Amino acid sequence: MMTRVMLAVAAILLVIAGWFVFSTMRVSSDPPDVQIQSALSDAATSYNTGRVWDALSIVSSEYKDNTGLTRDQLTALISRYRVEAPDALVTIEKADVQITGDEAVIPMEVSISGPAGRRYSVTLHMRRENVTAYGVIPVKRWRVFRVENMPEMRDMI
Repeated sequence: MMTRVMLAVAAILLVIAGWFVFSTMRVSSDPPDVQIQSALSDAATSYNTGRVWDALSIVSSEYKDNTGLTRDQLTALISRYRVEAPDALVTIEKADVQITGDEAVIPMEVSISGPAGRRYSVTLHMRRENVTAYGVIPVKRWRVFRVENMPEMRDMI
């Protein structure tokens, strides 16, 4: 009898947990350009509020840029910059999203305050990638896989 009660309670908790995960999962029906603008804005806000890992979730595991940085090296440099210049802020001045299928090219102007403070013109290349929400739910997200005109970050720090 006790086993049945415990199984029933476990089943109810599982249903509640599943409902919570699916109801809070952000599945966007917005057009792709709005999704990309939102992802970029969320990344800048995350960085500005000290959530570097959240900001870097927009970066693909296959990331490469014109300076030769990989995602891991970029993560280390940005994390170090955040520690050395905690008041630095990132502002996206302009982003022109151009989408072709599941890929996008975004010429943009970004301002960074702090020791490396200045305005940068870069071109992001993004694509929709399969990722997991909550570590288990497959979803597609726009992620940066290449950057052109990336400033030499090793000189910024």
